[in-house]
Amino acid sequence: MARPTTKETPTSQFINSRKKLTAPKPRQSAPDKEEKDRVTVLVDAAIVSKARDVVFWTPGMTVSLLVENALRAEIEKLEKKRGKTFPAREGDIKTGRPVSK
Repeated sequence: MARPTTKETPTSQFINSRKKLTAPKPRQSAPDKEEKDRVTVLVDAAIVSKARDVVFWTPGMTVSLLVENALRAEIEKLEKKRGKTFPAREGDIKTGRPVSK
């Protein structure tokens, strides 16, 4: 039978010290952060390799940022050529391999 003690053991000191800690505050996302979507596409291997070279030699650049900038520039170019912005799509776009005609 264990004898009761009045002195705290190292184990009880550790357990009691952990009880005193407050729970960490939940992480809050930055208010200016834009929502991001994951997109999977097939791209020519030579272009991907060149993109990785650009990212490697450009401080602060990421593949995601490079692709996002390229998409934005291409969309702006197509809208300028069209003369107006594209309306929101009315349904889902077709996915998968294109069917030959």
